[in-house]
Amino acid sequence: MKTCNKISIVAAVATVVIVTAVVVHHHRTPGFRTRTATYSVNKQVSAFPSREDLTTPESAYAAIQRAYVAEGDSAWERLSVPRLRRGDVHVRSISGPAPAPAPTLSSERAEMELGAEVIEVHMADRTNAAVFAQMHYPQGDRIDIRWLEQQEGRWLNCGNDVVNTLDAARKLFERYCARRVAEERRLGVRPGREP
Repeated sequence: MKTCNKISIVAAVATVVIVTAVVVHHHRTPGFRTRTATYSVNKQVSAFPSREDLTTPESAYAAIQRAYVAEGDSAWERLSVPRLRRGDVHVRSISGPAPAPAPTLSSERAEMELGAEVIEVHMADRTNAAVFAQMHYPQGDRIDIRWLEQQEGRWLNCGNDVVNTLDAARKLFERYCARRVAEERRLGVRPGREP
């Protein structure tokens, strides 16, 4: 009886160890886990250097805001990822007419864009980022989310969202990461790589 109990205990412990090892291994398997990083910035767009710098997500956010204030919609052509450039209605097609002149922003809108405070940067696999900035809209403060992708060492625009709170922005980033992992599993690709 004592020998039987010892064998049962050893078998139970071995099963727990094996199951635990499998779970840990699956959790750490490269290729199906989006690695994230978050850091605080707490700096207004107007406080960033005036030269265009796309080397970090936060400086790219500031550069995009400044370019939009200075150039209007025409800034999107050079500051967005190529897939958006081709599909953007403001971009000249090979056979189509030139885009309409960029509208001039009102001084209030320009002040709002340049007065945005970059709060946090959330990164996924060092290839995608979401910059959260507090903006003072006429209806009240909101969190502006600029989605960015790194291409050839430059952080480029790939989308924008506006939410009411920083918590809502963080939850949106979590959902983005969950969709990204699901898509990588579906396609069988590693993070940040094309299938």
